[in-house]
Amino acid sequence: MNFFSRIFVVALTLIFVAGCSKTVELKISNIEKSPKIQDTGNNQNIQVFSSQNSDMQITINSIEDVFNAMGLRVVGNYEMNKPFEIRYGKVNQKIYNLVSFMNEDLTYKLIKKYPDFGALSPLGMSIWVDEKNAINVSTLSLKGMSQAANVPLDDIDLNAYDAMLRKAMLRAMPNGLFTKLESPCDSKKSVRLKKFIVKSDLNIEEIEAQFEAELEKLDFLVPNYINMQEMIFDKYDYHIYDFYHIYSIYKIESIYQISKKYPQRGIFTPISFYLYKKKSEKSVNMGFLSVDASIYCADVRDKKLLMSLEEIQGALENIVTQIIE
Repeated sequence: MNFFSRIFVVALTLIFVAGCSKTVELKISNIEKSPKIQDTGNNQNIQVFSSQNSDMQITINSIEDVFNAMGLRVVGNYEMNKPFEIRYGKVNQKIYNLVSFMNEDLTYKLIKKYPDFGALSPLGMSIWVDEKNAINVSTLSLKGMSQAANVPLDDIDLNAYDAMLRKAMLRAMPNGLFTKLESPCDSKKSVRLKKFIVKSDLNIEEIEAQFEAELEKLDFLVPNYINMQEMIFDKYDYHIYDFYHIYSIYKIESIYQISKKYPQRGIFTPISFYLYKKKSEKSVNMGFLSVDASIYCADVRDKKLLMSLEEIQGALENIVTQIIE
């Protein structure tokens, strides 16, 4: 990551509230789904967990503390209402936060088997308080994670991740229930990855310098950057990659529009854009979760938002094309 980008990321922390905590070790070999949440049905790619919270006992910080304690390390917690107020002079939800989290052990196991899981590393969660003072948490469901990263639905580690996530939500919001979305994702459709294979003589520093320069031109924000080798792989003595890096990317305009009518769709932002190269290969692999393929999950019909999301995907594709050329 070049010098300008590091300064840019530091500057963003003056606007956004980012939360990080030490990882808590947790054995997951015997995790079972709680009967209370098993009965809700989980046939949607997006799951929304809601609880009345008129006494305000459940807070963003209390949810983050539970996730960290249960082994789901929060690597980013972005309060969006502050920048919304600064730029637009108003907000759409009483509270609206985008949270990024991961379990390092399961992330390592899943990426080791399915390198494209980087598109879900970290996982996203949107938290908002609505006009009725209900607090709501949205995440990808087991099916959503499976389809998004091309991981088999019966994969043991993916199921352990889902069980850990659902238990954390229940512990953070003991009286919460999963709500049925008005327009649930069609089980015949799926969220897909945009994947690129780049055969280039450029080294990673040159690729990322070009990538970051193009992001800057198009007003993308980069609140987080992860070097997976340093953050996770070295702990497992896993050295098959020359590099494996993940950028968190978004545009504040699209998030503002999302928070109006589709707050649950915040789980897709920031976008995780991954780049990796295996030592045994000459090509660089890049990918991110498809914007247009995920639109239907929140039944997005707002024309302005649709245009914004499509422009974001087109811009990212154009950046990769320029690097390839």
